[in-house]
Amino acid sequence: MFYNSLSNKILSSPIYTSNDSFSITSISNLVNAKTEVYYDKEIAHLYTKETLNLEEYYDNEYKVDIESEDKDSLYGIMNGKKIYRTQYQLDLFTKKVNIKNDMKILDYGSAKGLFLKKLIEKISIEPYLFDITTKYKEFWLKTFNQENCSFYNLKNEWKNNLDIVTSFYVFEHVKDPLIELKNIYQVLKEDGIVYIQVPNVYNHIADFICIDHLHHYSKISLVHLLNLSGFEVISIDDTSYEGALIIVGQKKKNIKTYNFLNEDYAFYETKAIEMSKYWQTLSSKINTFYKQNSTKKAALYGAGFYSTYILSHLPKDNNITYAIDQNPHLHSQKFNNLDVIPIDKVSEDIEVLYVGLNPKMAKKIIKDIKQFNNMTIFYLD
Repeated sequence: MFYNSLSNKILSSPIYTSNDSFSITSISNLVNAKTEVYYDKEIAHLYTKETLNLEEYYDNEYKVDIESEDKDSLYGIMNGKKIYRTQYQLDLFTKKVNIKNDMKILDYGSAKGLFLKKLIEKISIEPYLFDITTKYKEFWLKTFNQENCSFYNLKNEWKNNLDIVTSFYVFEHVKDPLIELKNIYQVLKEDGIVYIQVPNVYNHIADFICIDHLHHYSKISLVHLLNLSGFEVISIDDTSYEGALIIVGQKKKNIKTYNFLNEDYAFYETKAIEMSKYWQTLSSKINTFYKQNSTKKAALYGAGFYSTYILSHLPKDNNITYAIDQNPHLHSQKFNNLDVIPIDKVSEDIEVLYVGLNPKMAKKIIKDIKQFNNMTIFYLD
């Protein structure tokens, strides 16, 4: 039982409690805690019970692609070309928002500052950076003015001074998103723009059990958050970026609210129940498949959250030889003590493939890879 500040409501019982004594973080680490997920019908919002010490976790343990300055996640492959996450986010942002020279733009939760680094290569803006840790400071100071950088708290002199605030994959992590968004409201000029991207759990089911993602937004709850904070919604998009919601809002004194139909609420509640059932039964499916194929040489496709889930439900002395991933940034690293190799290095003696990808798109990705044609394949569906 706990209080949800977004709806001003006490949520009494979880819609999901994990079977395992451990959970997985968004950076694919295991932690000794159960995952509890609650559903708020009033605003169609999923909330994960906080179990981590958030201040300590984000200040010290949570590290995003910190191994090198340019390391990035692979978004996908389009027409044979690798598309990286930050570049794709930038392309969408510049299509959705009218950016002018000399605008003051803050990236809220900047991490290494890669988004702003790419943006200033494209247009002459004044960049501002904020994060709740100093671990990225050395990356920032290679490119950005220290006066425009802030750690832990937004600077008072930024109030009513910024044109645009962006935030990529931050608002799922924060304890109270209403407080965070009101802080953003304070630094924006009148008619200033906020641009937020968060996971869409309804298209990216791993988000449902990610223990450091406290908030799992629907269109309804994300619009509700912006309206509560004083922003009028300009647009909300759940199709342009696979597995994400993108919302654009504008700071206004008098806002028009966004209304949803009863069937929208019913859809989200049904999907929430389905996701709970999916995660309650998935581990037994993995176990059954493993028992049927445990004597065969196997490989794992994907070096992220879904693959970590698979490995965490296999015996420690399992038959997986290595992980396969198309992101070259990962090929010199270990993933859960496994070497990560490119597709063209897959050996002919691999008979079984565990696919650690979003089940919504996994079969489409795998079907055209000839190296996997004769393998017995396990999908997370």
